[in-house]
Amino acid sequence: MKPNTKAAIEYFLSKDLNRIFYLNLDLLTVVLDLNQLIKNIKKDDLHGPTKQDNFMEDMIICTAMETEFLKYVGTKYYYQVTSEAVKKNGLALRYVSSELKGYREIVLEAVVKNRSALKYASSRLQNDPGFILQVVPEKFAYS
Repeated sequence: MKPNTKAAIEYFLSKDLNRIFYLNLDLLTVVLDLNQLIKNIKKDDLHGPTKQDNFMEDMIICTAMETEFLKYVGTKYYYQVTSEAVKKNGLALRYVSSELKGYREIVLEAVVKNRSALKYASSRLQNDPGFILQVVPEKFAYS
């Protein structure tokens, strides 16, 4: 895990430790010492998110701070955060799940923002002439 990713996760959780339930706990426990984060609160307080704060906006901010943050977003919010993240930084596609790297909409949003993101798309999309014609400017398509 990159240091900036850890900082982004800490920032996200600093607003409300219950936000941990918006993230991928299985993956986080491998790379972070969650015990240290949780030590300061009572176990009874960890009952999951009770209200929707501006966590989605903060997830997108954290992804903008460090695109690797996207790897740690929980499944329930993954598609929405991914879509917003690649609109802001096409190269965030690098950290998108293999499944979403094959979604036309997600990859198109990323490539529109940054043409270099195409290298992170699934091989199926990279080899799809119809898709390539969608993302390559017309002046280059017929060269």
